[in-house]
Amino acid sequence: MKLLTKIICGLYSVYSNFRLSHFRVAIKLPLQVHYKTRISACKNSIIIDGEVQRFMLKLGFGGSEGVIENSYSYLYIKQGGTLKIRGGKL
Repeated sequence: MKLLTKIICGLYSVYSNFRLSHFRVAIKLPLQVHYKTRISACKNSIIIDGEVQRFMLKLGFGGSEGVIENSYSYLYIKQGGTLKIRGGKL
């Protein structure tokens, strides 16, 4: 990844963490979000159950078969919905 892309992704990740999580969770930066990922979700709609680790969930980064690199990805969580993630040591 180019340096400018890494910087932009880092800033977007910080923004996304604080927009979607409680402060005490967001400060640990559990989400790493690519700048081409569009997120439609309410505050506190992502719940992490367990130990929070930095960048434990990556959104929008390649690696899946059939996913075109450099394309946009989307995460929609409707109002009242939640995404629960079970964290822990690997």
